[in-house]
Amino acid sequence: MELLLHIPVFLLLLIEPEISLADKGSGWQKYLTQISEATRNYQPCSQENCSCHISVLKEDLKPFSSGITKDLMMDTVRRGVGTHYQIINTNYTENQSVCFQPGAVESSILS
Repeated sequence: MELLLHIPVFLLLLIEPEISLADKGSGWQKYLTQISEATRNYQPCSQENCSCHISVLKEDLKPFSSGITKDLMMDTVRRGVGTHYQIINTNYTENQSVCFQPGAVESSILS
């Protein structure tokens, strides 16, 4: 939640880059310092084999570790929640509203 509070500051920096970072008396200094440090320490995520998202996928699938019933699947479809993947006779499909790049999680699911 705290991160969401810093987003307007980041957007302000994008819009008004001439803001002086040297103004130590500014109430913004704490946030400007945190943004500068985060920018310096940023490392892009490796996209190889969905390594950026595999932990999220595993955590999301934990509630289904004992199996997925037809009733459970129909309930989630009816409520319009989640992303639905299907493997029928070794053919893989995903719904169109998936937020990942199409096919990006296919190798994780099929492995």
